[in-house]
Amino acid sequence: YVEDGVVDRRYINRLRYMPGYKILTGPMYKVNGKGKLQYDAKGSAIRLKSHERTASEVPSKWIGYCNQTKEQIVLPEEWVKTNVGPQFMTRVKQFKQQGKFIHLPPGDNKNQSQVALPAHLPKLKYRQHEGEDTCLLTSLANGLYYCGHRDAANKVTMLTNKVVGKADAWETLCRYIKDQFGSWLRFKTIKTADYNPCQDMLEEKQLALVSIESSDGKADHVVCIGREYVFDGNFERALPLSKKSLDMCCSSDESKSDFVKIRVGIILSWEKKGFEKKKSNKKKRKTIHKPTT
Repeated sequence: YVEDGVVDRRYINRLRYMPGYKILTGPMYKVNGKGKLQYDAKGSAIRLKSHERTASEVPSKWIGYCNQTKEQIVLPEEWVKTNVGPQFMTRVKQFKQQGKFIHLPPGDNKNQSQVALPAHLPKLKYRQHEGEDTCLLTSLANGLYYCGHRDAANKVTMLTNKVVGKADAWETLCRYIKDQFGSWLRFKTIKTADYNPCQDMLEEKQLALVSIESSDGKADHVVCIGREYVFDGNFERALPLSKKSLDMCCSSDESKSDFVKIRVGIILSWEKKGFEKKKSNKKKRKTIHKPTT
C-alpha cells in the first residue's frame, strides 16, 4: 500500500484482527478538596466507580505478518478491504482464537504469457485466467484429469463459490473429497518440514496438492504434482517435475522468484492396497430345512 507517498512492497502472508476496547485512566481513588485520599469506615481508600473515571477508546486494528521480513505490520482497513475482501475479513473477525494470525486464502494468479513450452508436454484442460484466484481447484482438476479421473476433475472445478477466497479453503476441499470421492480417493497431510517434491517421488497412482512458498515471501499459490509433471493452471501445458519448474511457478511475467519450500499440502492416493474394504472370510451359514413329517 502507499503511505506518505511511499509504496510498501512487503508481502502480507497472514492476517489478524485486534478488536477495539476501552481503558480507564486517571485517579483510581476518591480524594477530598485538598487532594487527600478519602477512606471508608474500615480505613480503606475509597475506589472510584467505573463511570466516575475517564474512559479512553483504543481503536480496533488489522495486523499483517510478512514471512520474508518476519515483521508484524499495522494495515489500513481500506487496504484490507481492497485486497482480501469483506467475506474474509468477517471470517477473521469471527475466528475463535482472537489475536491469532490466519493465513490468507490460496489463489495467487501469476501471468505467464511470455513462457513458451514444448508441444510434447501434456496440454492442460483447465486454465487459471488473469484475475482469478482459483489455483487450488484448477491445479487439482488438471492433475486428476491427466490421471484419467475426468468426472472428478470437472466436479472439483465447480467448487469455486465454496472455496475461492475462503479462510477454510483447504478444509472445505478436503471435506468435499472425503464426501464425494471417499470410496476410491484418499488423502493425507504432508509433513512439510520433511517433504521435497523433487526428491520424494510419488507412486504412480498419487498426486500431491501443495501450497508453495517463494523467495519473495509469497505462499498462497497452489500447484498439483504428479510422478512426472507439475500442473499449474497459469501455464498452457504441464511442466516437467524439477526445481526449475517450481521456480517458474513462483514467478510471473512481472517478477522472478525461486521456490523455497512447501507451506502446506496433501497427498492423494487411489486404488492403493489397504484402501479397499477387506472381504469377509466368514462363510455364510446355510439354512438347513428339516423335512416335514
